[in-house]
Parts: sequence; C-alpha cells; structure tokens
Amino acid sequence: MIDDLSLIGIDRIGGVYSFRSIDDLKSAGVQMQSTPQLTIGSLRDRLSSNGQRVLDVRNLDEWDHGHIPGAIHIPLGSLQARLGEIPRNGEIAVQCQGGTRSAIAASILQRNGIDVSNVAGGFSEWELSGGEVERGSSSPP
Repeated sequence: MIDDLSLIGIDRIGGVYSFRSIDDLKSAGVQMQSTPQLTIGSLRDRLSSNGQRVLDVRNLDEWDHGHIPGAIHIPLGSLQARLGEIPRNGEIAVQCQGGTRSAIAASILQRNGIDVSNVAGGFSEWELSGGEVERGSSSPP
C-alpha cells in the first residue's frame, strides 16, 4: 500500500487503517462522506454549458503532454499547501490520469469545505473520447 501511494506522489504517510468492511469503519466511528462522480460526457456537457472548473492533479510532465483547456494545474503532492489557489465559488471537477489521484484530491478538497466531484476515468478517457486537448506548460509547477 505504501508503495502504491508513493507512485502517485504521497510520500508522508501518517498511518494505515486496515479493515475488512465498511461496517468495520462505521463501528469504529469513522466519519464517511461520498464524492459525486462525473462521467466524461457529463464533464463535457458542464464545460460547454456552465463553465465547469477543472482541477488537474497530475504531475507536470503529464500536464505538459496534454490537459483539458482551461484546467487549473496543482499536482496532488502540492495540493494541501496550495488550497488558497482553488476557487471557492462553484463546484470543482477533479481529474488525474485515471481516477486514483483525483479521488484522493477530492477527499482533501471536501475536508476543506470545497464543493467537488471526481472525474471518473480521468484524462485517459477524456483523450480517448476525443475531448479537446491543450499541450505544453501554461501553469506554474
């Protein structure tokens, strides 16, 4: 598990809780919250109709390879320190390459009172579906 977390940029792990089921967590008093999931089609609709904000939490080299035009770029490992850069008015759709890092980022944002949804399938599916892609770096690291 620690190796998996380090692969997505999480290097400082405070602890790990092992459980058999969701009921184990509930009985331990762990507060749970779900995160709305957006399909690529829903994201595309929202981008064209209401100016949906997108947060890309991938690393800089992934961002440079291609990203959704207009997305905000903050790598997952920097997110906690850069929360002040996240707009607080309206929902933020969080995406990464496949959905793992964005789910973690969505949890961080929710914990900090930001309205958020996770883009299921991430940038991989966006690109495969023919979504518009911007290339090159246009954001600070």
